[in-house]
Amino acid sequence: TPLEEDFAANNAMRNKILIFIAAALFLLVVYYSMILAKRENELLSANDILDAKVKEEVAKNTQKEMQLIQQSRTAAMGEMMGAIIHQWKQPLNTISIANSSIDMHIIMDDFDKEIFTKQTESIKAQIEYMNITMNDFRDFFITKEKSCFDMSQCVVDVQKLIGKIYEIQKINIISDLQDDLIVSGYSNELNQVIINILNNARDIIKETEPEIKDIFVRSYQENGSAYITITDCAGGVPEDIIDNIFEPYFTTKDDDKGTGIGLDMSMSIVQKVDGDLSVENVTTTIDGKEYKGAQFTIMMRSCKEEDK
Repeated sequence: TPLEEDFAANNAMRNKILIFIAAALFLLVVYYSMILAKRENELLSANDILDAKVKEEVAKNTQKEMQLIQQSRTAAMGEMMGAIIHQWKQPLNTISIANSSIDMHIIMDDFDKEIFTKQTESIKAQIEYMNITMNDFRDFFITKEKSCFDMSQCVVDVQKLIGKIYEIQKINIISDLQDDLIVSGYSNELNQVIINILNNARDIIKETEPEIKDIFVRSYQENGSAYITITDCAGGVPEDIIDNIFEPYFTTKDDDKGTGIGLDMSMSIVQKVDGDLSVENVTTTIDGKEYKGAQFTIMMRSCKEEDK
């Protein structure tokens, strides 16, 4: 009948429309899948480029940090050379006197075995002392593996290395050290940190000429961590810059006297082994009188079984 024919035609038309819509949706899905795949490839490529740039920047920063450490070590080497000169003056003088005494007895044709033995033993003792001193300075610049070591011993070693310079400049390093402060890290690098802070204290003492020219070094243990405090009585750090002194290249010294890398590199060295370096202005009471100064605190993690 005509009604059935119209119904069949409508069904056929509806089926064609549905097929068309399904085909269009399929093509749309394929199109968007292609776009998504393209975008994914672009993102992957961008991520690869970004990853390469990050690695490049990390490598540059690592190289820059190594250059700064080397620069700091070079400056320390100059300081150490001055210390060696001061350490060797006395033994060289003793050797010279002994040698002159031997020459005099030879000229006088006085070959006294006892005198010659005494003088040669004196020369030998001074040479041994100079050899020990040289080995101490040589070991200072040798990069060692991470290990457990006595934090207080680092203070003792540093005083042995540079103490003579401070004595000549009439600056006393007064130590109050707790034994067996075993920490995890790099002992030679901690030595460098201690020297940097001591040198800063010495420089400000020489600049300001305070009444008290002593530097107080204390080590102790608290709450599972070990600490070294280095305190002077030279007036303290100005409040307007105290929050900036650990920033790279920050310095209050003239261009020919400082680069600003000392405290920044000291902070990096300590933080590398999960430690911390901080500064505050404190008041020290000496003979009933109060003196303001800066106190630097080095905190390091105590050595645990897994560190050994």
